[in-house]
Amino acid sequence: MEQWLVRHYAWFGLACVAGYTAQWGPGVYIRDPLHASGFMLFFVALFWSLTVPNRMSVTLSRLQARNVLSPAREVAVLEDQLCDSARRWARAMSVVTVVLIEAAFIAAVGFSNPVLMVIEGVMAIPVGRFLGRAVCYGWLGRRLRANQAIKLIVQPGHVDGAAGLRPIGSLYLFQAMLVSLIALYLSVWWLLMELVPRFKARYGYWQDAYLGLFLVALCCVAAAFLLPMWTFHLSMREAKQALAPEADRISIDISAEKQHLLSMNDGVDATHHQEYLNRLDQRFQTIEKMPTWPVSAAMRNWFTANMLALPLPVLAGLVPVFVQSVLTGN
Repeated sequence: MEQWLVRHYAWFGLACVAGYTAQWGPGVYIRDPLHASGFMLFFVALFWSLTVPNRMSVTLSRLQARNVLSPAREVAVLEDQLCDSARRWARAMSVVTVVLIEAAFIAAVGFSNPVLMVIEGVMAIPVGRFLGRAVCYGWLGRRLRANQAIKLIVQPGHVDGAAGLRPIGSLYLFQAMLVSLIALYLSVWWLLMELVPRFKARYGYWQDAYLGLFLVALCCVAAAFLLPMWTFHLSMREAKQALAPEADRISIDISAEKQHLLSMNDGVDATHHQEYLNRLDQRFQTIEKMPTWPVSAAMRNWFTANMLALPLPVLAGLVPVFVQSVLTGN
């Protein structure tokens, strides 16, 4: 289903926008910007979510190309099993999501708008499929750890800055960024409700709900990034601990080599010993600085900046309220 939608997404999007516009009129984008912007954001996020299955396949291929995962035959079997499991999870979560969305819709407005009810249900299907696949892919580390036939080889000093496992971090960062779009939407609209009288008058009753949902979404962003990588973190930490005795031996050799160099005159032998000392020091630093999470420094900084930026609209709205309450003594 995902591959078909990616190939025909332009037509799919045009058809949905045409149906949306026909149902509520061209003026809906000005008359009801909250709903219209959510509708547009949904289609942007949906397109990128459809690429997740292919990204998982590319991730496994890149790990094999780096000799992080082997042998190839067992990895291929694992990928087939993962695809089958992801399809089952996608179907199950799509049903669950539709039921939850429709139940919430009926609880809020009853059956007064059956067309909107159907549209909400249809839009919930791809959301549920993405969530199902994300949950399934989040267990990749556990599957690898439980599969004794597959070797996960952590590579200290790998140029990617994540011991060769950066593709894993990239995949889960991408999934987390998709979830962060929901948090961004909630925080921006909460601020608009707080600052713009027209929006506050029309949508103000949503403010408390949006604030609570934003906090939940923010936790989901962190969980979508960190939880799937936990098992990889354990494997990388174990690999680093296994290399600790080697680092200890190298540190002793470095001290002895430095003492030896102090007693030598400049010359060919001294140059050779200095080169050997440099190699020892490089290996020691490689082990000591080996990361224990499958993310590079750049990815870690990007995620941190994103987590700090998402609450800014909410904070921008809360600070004036807090200052006013302090000044008035309320």
